Amino acid sequence: MATDSMRREKISRRVFLEKGAFTSYMEQKSVMRQQLNEEVMEVEAKQKRRIRVRLLPIWLRLLIVMGLIFFAVLSGALLGYSVIGGGHATDVFQKSTWTHIIDIVNKDA
Repeated sequence: MATDSMRREKISRRVFLEKGAFTSYMEQKSVMRQQLNEEVMEVEAKQKRRIRVRLLPIWLRLLIVMGLIFFAVLSGALLGYSVIGGGHATDVFQKSTWTHIIDIVNKDA
């Protein structure tokens, strides 16, 4: 209670200094009420800020994305070699297959 009365007195002094003499007591009360409401709204707005708690941390998201990219590359090579290329699906993981592909690509060099 002491803080509210002190705050109101502070507001009334500030308003009195800004506006000069008031024309009526009701005007002073309405100005004080408006300023007090504005201060209360500001405090409530600051308190309502919501802290966002992430379900998955960023580092875990990055690991998941990198894992999905790795899986997509492997499955693309597997399907490309076996379906499009006509080879056996397990041959794509052999070193000799990749050295042969690199030799074909670097043939002109």
